[in-house]
Amino acid sequence: HLKTIDQVLARARRMIADAREILLFDCFPRPFAALRESLQAAAARGVRVAGIVYEEIAEPAFDTVRSPPRPGIIHRWPGDQLGLVADASEYLLALLSHDGRRVSHAVWSDGAYLSTLQHNALASEIRLRAIMPDDRDALAEIALLRAFPPGLRKLIGGEAGEGDLQES
Repeated sequence: HLKTIDQVLARARRMIADAREILLFDCFPRPFAALRESLQAAAARGVRVAGIVYEEIAEPAFDTVRSPPRPGIIHRWPGDQLGLVADASEYLLALLSHDGRRVSHAVWSDGAYLSTLQHNALASEIRLRAIMPDDRDALAEIALLRAFPPGLRKLIGGEAGEGDLQES
């Protein structure tokens, strides 16, 4: 487990620097800003870079899709999210405090099985956001923010039936 912001960002930058073929990310604005130059450098050396961002950005170096605008969830989320998968060979998941000073949770692994699963999940999320940005499909109710399952309620608070958090 990674314990400090410096450890998390150093690991993320090393993963980005070592990526050879494909790099996927899911980053709230603060972690994205910290890693943007590294992601641009990876794209410039030929790595396929794609990810989810949470604010409008103009980024010609790589592909981004914007998570549906739900400011209510960004403010209720217990920190700044950072997810990164490099070459389906290693992954990093971290929740950083909103003030950027401490790590709430962070895990890194270079296990092939878990890294492959993380790659597939993140690639699926990126592709879904690209083709259906408004979450209006037959299975939309299984999405995390619509289903609002017990684990999410425990993480951010709230009651059953509060799914599909709206903009605030």
